[in-house]
Amino acid sequence: MSKTIKLVALDVDGTLVNKEGGLLPQTGAAIRRALARGVRIVLATGRNYHGVEHLVQELGLKDPLILANGALITTAQGEILRQRAMPVEDVALLLDYCREQDLSIAAFTTDDQIHLFIPAKGGELERILQDMDSFGLHKYHIIPRWDDLPRERVIKVVVSGRDPDHVKQAMEEWPADLDHLNYGRSLPLWLEINGEGVDKARALEYVAADLGIPASQTLAVGDGETDIPMIKWAQIGVLIRDGRVSVHKDDGFAPPQAVAEGAAWALETFVLV
Repeated sequence: MSKTIKLVALDVDGTLVNKEGGLLPQTGAAIRRALARGVRIVLATGRNYHGVEHLVQELGLKDPLILANGALITTAQGEILRQRAMPVEDVALLLDYCREQDLSIAAFTTDDQIHLFIPAKGGELERILQDMDSFGLHKYHIIPRWDDLPRERVIKVVVSGRDPDHVKQAMEEWPADLDHLNYGRSLPLWLEINGEGVDKARALEYVAADLGIPASQTLAVGDGETDIPMIKWAQIGVLIRDGRVSVHKDDGFAPPQAVAEGAAWALETFVLV
């Protein structure tokens, strides 16, 4: 198996780093060993560039980055290779719906900025800013008025509820005129929304083709709903949940097994053998 996998796509939050944002030690060591063998390592994350720049430097990564869940692909130095902004009309409808649901909103724009609107009655400011810090995201602006949120040049919208049930309700009541958008939870309190046809699988397919690597030589690892498309697209996909890993097969996911670090396990099992 080690001779076949030439490209590994790794989610970041919950896969590469811990809840505090620190690189998981076994995973970091396994990545460095894979790099030394010539394996291409691609981060595939919902973060934008400034949220992963320190990881790129710490690990010495050289390959393209899949950012904003596939809406943005850059070089390791941040040069844009491809980006997909959401249509203005979709953003406007989405922001209207989020306002109706009383959700906190983070709009990611093409200039590597994040625009935060937090409903006054939610009382979520401290928690959301703590989350931003743990995600390594610091280029944000707090927008006091909902009307001032951007509608143009938006590549992703992330919304947060007061609790998991609040997020679940927003998903269950999702309006039909927004059903063409790609959305899924990255964490229990965070729902990520991208434009039509934008996800990590399509971005990984683009990067793999650019590197001249077929899908049959790829491994994808992640822990959230936004990772499922690339996990299913890759030759080998590994889903991490609650300290357990489950390998994707043609007929679904295998029974989960407990491991110390899921991404490290995947690399050691399918690449470093």
